Amino acid sequence: MKPEPHTKNGLNRDSIKASFWVLASGFLAALCGAIVHGSGNQYTIYEILGSRYVCSFLFSGLYLLTAGISLKPKSIPLLLGRIVLGTLAVGLWIAITRILPISTAQALIYTAPVFTLIFSIIYRRQVSSTFSPILAALIFAAAFGVYLITQPVLSNWLYVVLALCGAACLSGASLFLKAMGKIGENPLLIVFYFSMISCVLGVGINGVTDDSRELSMLFDPVLMLLSFLTFLQQISVTLGWSRGSPILNALCQNSGILFAVLFGWMFFDESLSGLSSAGLLLLILCLSSIPLLR
Repeated sequence: MKPEPHTKNGLNRDSIKASFWVLASGFLAALCGAIVHGSGNQYTIYEILGSRYVCSFLFSGLYLLTAGISLKPKSIPLLLGRIVLGTLAVGLWIAITRILPISTAQALIYTAPVFTLIFSIIYRRQVSSTFSPILAALIFAAAFGVYLITQPVLSNWLYVVLALCGAACLSGASLFLKAMGKIGENPLLIVFYFSMISCVLGVGINGVTDDSRELSMLFDPVLMLLSFLTFLQQISVTLGWSRGSPILNALCQNSGILFAVLFGWMFFDESLSGLSSAGLLLLILCLSSIPLLR
């Protein structure tokens, strides 16, 4: 049977089905946020960091080993940049998700595409001058959405700043990933090294703290569940973006914010004010529009 032809927008039945993986990744990302938020201070940031990518490290390493793929990266500087910024982004995400409402934390971290757009305009000049006014308007609209969202949590302004720093780090990590993709770096090799460094860093720092549980954290059922869900989320993102329609993916990728709102209401009795709801909708609209106009 021949595959269905794509429309001019890249849409067919298979690509539409594949985009549901992006929805699944949003669901899993929000679920991970709910677990971190619900755990409170039960675990340290480094316990979560050290255990979250255990499954990703094991499965990616096993695949690389059985497939006979070389572990030598094509660009060590690019790999280090991705690891450093990615680790900072994850650490900041853990810190803010434990304190802020999960819908707020998720929305702030999801502003990473706005920072990517800003970095692209300033440093890489990838945006056509035809779209620059529109994209500039989207940036200001997204900033206003963030302002509305954060009004109820301004007493925790430091965590709001850390969240935006985390989004900027996530954006920088994505730019390194894009650069590595251009030179043909194996995505699983990147996952392998990032996961390995995260595990070693988390376990190592925990090993020198007074309240450390050292390697026992790697067998904690809650942390292992978080690790497994993180692995599934990474797989879902890969399947969705490699096979799905870019247009539908751009619309579906922000589902994690909506799922975070749902989980906050279901599990933590969180509710959004009118201003926060308006800011959330405005931000989602901006985030969904940016990939379509670039």
